[in-house]
Amino acid sequence: MKLKKVFFAFAGAVVFSLAACSKGDGNTSTNSGTNSQTTTTTQAESSALSFMGNNKIRVDVMDDLGVNFNYGNLAVVSTNEFDIVQDQKFSYSGNCKVDSINFIYYVERESGAVTNGTLGVDSDYFLSTILTRDNYNGVKKIYIAISTGTVKWTKGLSAELDQKLTAYVGNNSK
Repeated sequence: MKLKKVFFAFAGAVVFSLAACSKGDGNTSTNSGTNSQTTTTTQAESSALSFMGNNKIRVDVMDDLGVNFNYGNLAVVSTNEFDIVQDQKFSYSGNCKVDSINFIYYVERESGAVTNGTLGVDSDYFLSTILTRDNYNGVKKIYIAISTGTVKWTKGLSAELDQKLTAYVGNNSK
């Protein structure tokens, strides 16, 4: 009889352990779902602009154009990030010393991302129209590169950004 009680106690413990393991597997599955969501979040964070903070603009002025750029009252310092401000626009001061400008950008919004720009545009047109037309409301992050001659940007910030800008330049070169 004692042996039967020990056996049933052992069997009960095994069943309880299996039930706990089964429940643990369920939690593992739930954790896998959480990990999947984390992976999704990580993938979103591994966007082309993952090197930047949210609600930020980064402008890289790759060549000396003879002008200084401002974003509202803030002087733009090349390669520095600054906050996107509702209805704020870019402006410039100084006399441009080049004839044409390359303006490429990659922008992320809640609804998606896009690469765009103008290559080899007349500098007067760029400064008076293109530079000042967008206020970037609703943008999460934006990277802008301004250059003259060969299109340039700061390479190596992210492989995806390099890929997007390289493709854009390749598809839009004259």
